[in-house]
Amino acid sequence: MDEKRLKYWLALSMLRGIERFNAGSLIEKFGGPEGVFNAGPGILEPSLAKLVLGFKDWDRVEREIELALKKGARIVAYDDPSFPQALKRTYDPPCLLYMMGNTCKEDSPAIGIVGTRHPTQYGTAMAETLGRDLAYAGVNVVSGMARGCDMSAHKGALRAGGFTTAVLGTGVDEVYPREAKKLYDEIIEKGEWWRRP
Repeated sequence: MDEKRLKYWLALSMLRGIERFNAGSLIEKFGGPEGVFNAGPGILEPSLAKLVLGFKDWDRVEREIELALKKGARIVAYDDPSFPQALKRTYDPPCLLYMMGNTCKEDSPAIGIVGTRHPTQYGTAMAETLGRDLAYAGVNVVSGMARGCDMSAHKGALRAGGFTTAVLGTGVDEVYPREAKKLYDEIIEKGEWWRRP
């Protein structure tokens, strides 16, 4: 994707409240993020026009691109061919994702495993067992890499030699929780992680 288009996607993703507007609908109506920013107040619905016209933080857009490059993350916009198709079909797909690691095969089934951050010993063991058994069956184990059941599910998938996707709630420059650094690195090496802006 060319850098100018990527900057518009990043700017669009930074608009506070943009999640109320479906990315696919915006593409369909305006042809892309540039079309949204160039449409003007007479064409955009009033609440969207207010967001777009109020955006001035182009320096932040530049910093985001630099940080992603520095950390080795790919910024994948909604209309990029490598944007996950299953995510695109959801009710409210994000404008873009930050991704690291290997790209998951779209034809692989995926199952999400989530649970408490304070599981019992049995809960931890079961999350890991589920992750392992699903990975053995060729399923991509998806979770949030949070402390507790999420981390256990990822560990189980990796121990089975399978694929796992971590959907993170932190920035590309953060590992949370801190004790997950080794797991974070292993997922980048053998799986992938996504972060929604």
